[in-house]
Amino acid sequence: MDTNQDTTQTESNDAGDEAGKDQQEEGKSIAAEETPADDGKAKDGEDQGKDGEKEAPEVPDSPDKYDLTIPDDIGLKDENGDPLQFSADDPLAKSFRDFLHENKLSQAAASGLVKLYAEAIKGNITQTQTAATEKETARRNKEVEKLETTDAEGKKVSGGTRIENLNKALKATFGAGASKIIQRGITNADEVIEVEKLLASLDGTAGKGDQTDDLEGLRGAARLKAIRNRGK
Repeated sequence: MDTNQDTTQTESNDAGDEAGKDQQEEGKSIAAEETPADDGKAKDGEDQGKDGEKEAPEVPDSPDKYDLTIPDDIGLKDENGDPLQFSADDPLAKSFRDFLHENKLSQAAASGLVKLYAEAIKGNITQTQTAATEKETARRNKEVEKLETTDAEGKKVSGGTRIENLNKALKATFGAGASKIIQRGITNADEVIEVEKLLASLDGTAGKGDQTDDLEGLRGAARLKAIRNRGK
């Protein structure tokens, strides 16, 4: 037997085994980087998930325990200008509380729904007010257009200029305070024309006593007529 050959074969086999071990170790190293060993964290995470579960929101004992306060910052106002709130005997509030309790909703959920309801109401009011403002603006513009005319020289006079001249004449005749009261009572083109005629017919006594009892409650053309009638 050739001992040298056996030794060489043995060394070759040992080298192969070592190479195989190196490959296995290298494979383990790569796998370890891709899939970290279970160090117990996942289990801890599961435990944390169970321990971290939130408790169910507490439901009021009875419907009347729900607080339906409307947040002030929404800006809803009652007829007196105070923050709008549900009254104690409001049937809508009672039905709402019954609904909340029947469906086992928490106070936090109730407050959220109240806020949504109030915001919807505010939105509807804003839309209604905007529509009313736009309608009134269109009406006023149409009345001003009716007042467009020409002066003695044939030059065009816009309705806006005509109203401005009328206001100046009212202030000069009755003073700033009384003229503002008269102005607020003039709402259309016909009243502007009537007030113009009344001013033209007034004599020098028109500005005296314009805040006496016989003018109380009178505005616009009606007030001017009462002043004019004093001189008769």
